Amino acid sequence: LTATPAAETYEHLFAQIYLLDLGERLGTSITKYREKYFTYNRWSMKWKLRDGCEEEILEKIKDICLVMKVEDYLDLEKPVFVERKITLSDDQMALYEAMKKDFMVTLPDGTEIEAETAAALSQKLLQMASGVLYETYFDDDVDTEDMKKVKKVHHLHDHKIEALREIHEEAQVSGKTLLVAYHFKSSLDRLKKAFPKATVMDREGRCVKPWNAGKITMLLIHPQSGGHGLNMQHGGHNLVFFDIPWSLELFLQLIGRLARQGQKNLVVVQLLLAAGTLDEFVYAALNAKTDAQDKLFRMLKRMIRKLRQNVRSVFVP
Repeated sequence: LTATPAAETYEHLFAQIYLLDLGERLGTSITKYREKYFTYNRWSMKWKLRDGCEEEILEKIKDICLVMKVEDYLDLEKPVFVERKITLSDDQMALYEAMKKDFMVTLPDGTEIEAETAAALSQKLLQMASGVLYETYFDDDVDTEDMKKVKKVHHLHDHKIEALREIHEEAQVSGKTLLVAYHFKSSLDRLKKAFPKATVMDREGRCVKPWNAGKITMLLIHPQSGGHGLNMQHGGHNLVFFDIPWSLELFLQLIGRLARQGQKNLVVVQLLLAAGTLDEFVYAALNAKTDAQDKLFRMLKRMIRKLRQNVRSVFVP
């Protein structure tokens, strides 16, 4: 195995070890394995490793595992991270704060958008930081007479697009290529419109060869489609995160597509962060190599408790 088999959780190790020993060390049941070593978080819907269990698991599998870290064997420079702060206008920040505080916001055109759950709120806050807000509702399907789910994208701002435009112009002057990571489908649509000559990474990875040959100046990539198994170090050394991903594993793996053996230049990772928003919170968690989503949900739980207390104070004399 290469890269980070347990970047976020030791839960993923179960299947890998089972393939080696058929359950001799960690058991034959993923359910029993989870119940023994993990605690379930109903907010993030993830299993979290309990204190002290990491050492216990490592003790059981150490006889069939060999750990070799890249930095111990290869002379590779660590990537440089550059935070490019994006400033929202006062009105845009007011909308953001309203959604964060009330789980609901009214747009200038009168549209009301609500975040029904903590998970939905986190997504909507990140959408607003990137420049859009999704409205989801049900409508009648004329053909089937059934209700269909409709997702409408409301445009809020283009600050990140403009920041990326500056980065792109700088790259063109110096003859450098750009690998641009996005998360939301709306971000991809906006990037394709703003940079019509950009190439979108295909699922089969056919773009890798022309990228490594220097024939693609800007490649748009989703961390899930390019996080594992792609050697892209020959095509460039500049990575820009337009949207900030939740997953530490995907974050590190995508960076590892460029920062790997054969890379001849220092890898520069630029992050477009909307100041005062969830962008900064998520990146701080990723930078500390912790589970960003789990950390966020703990914060949201505190926010929900505070919101409920405020509601009770209004209605209780």
